[in-house]
Amino acid sequence: KQVREYDRVRALYELGVSQQELSMPEVIWKKYIDFEIFIGKKNKGDFAKAENLYERLLDITKHVKVWISFGKFLCLTVGGEKISEGRKLFKRAYDYFKSQPNAGKEERVVLLDAWEEIENEMIRKGVAKADNKELQSVVNMKPKKLKKRRELPDGGGWEEYFDYVFPDEAKATKGLKLLEMAQKWKRSGGIMNALKAAKKAKENDQVEEKAKVETDSNELDID
Repeated sequence: KQVREYDRVRALYELGVSQQELSMPEVIWKKYIDFEIFIGKKNKGDFAKAENLYERLLDITKHVKVWISFGKFLCLTVGGEKISEGRKLFKRAYDYFKSQPNAGKEERVVLLDAWEEIENEMIRKGVAKADNKELQSVVNMKPKKLKKRRELPDGGGWEEYFDYVFPDEAKATKGLKLLEMAQKWKRSGGIMNALKAAKKAKENDQVEEKAKVETDSNELDID
């Protein structure tokens, strides 16, 4: 009887999340996921349905809060072997936002802050797979916050703003700068060689002209 009741509730939730005109669909999804987590705890930790719902939700929206909630669920609610999957999920989210306009900097900052807190919480709780090295690897991914200035679009002055420089991007930028310098050096070397060749050609022309003048002079003396 209880199983049939659960199935009836699931059917109602499925009807709800299938609606296209919901004003706040995230509320229905959250309640549906919370329901499956509740059932999972009663069923000796069978959270497969809740995990499936998270994946379905990510197909609909890639909001940073969904990624964080899913990662927290895998690491702290399910735990065990799923912790590794939770970490992979956070990395997947990081790579996703990095590929977005403006490199998803704000979202990545929020994501890494949440991921760091989850790693800290696992350490505090003495979770078997908690690892200070994993925590440090997340900390090492966090960006530096820099204050910069930029000109206003209307040309009416300048404004200050904060930008984030992520370690992985800083290394890539440094590599590009070195490559650019190498290319400039190569181009510069080409120009210098061209100038040297032109100078040498000019010197050769001068030598030939001098030889011609001397030859003409000798011819005149003979006459």
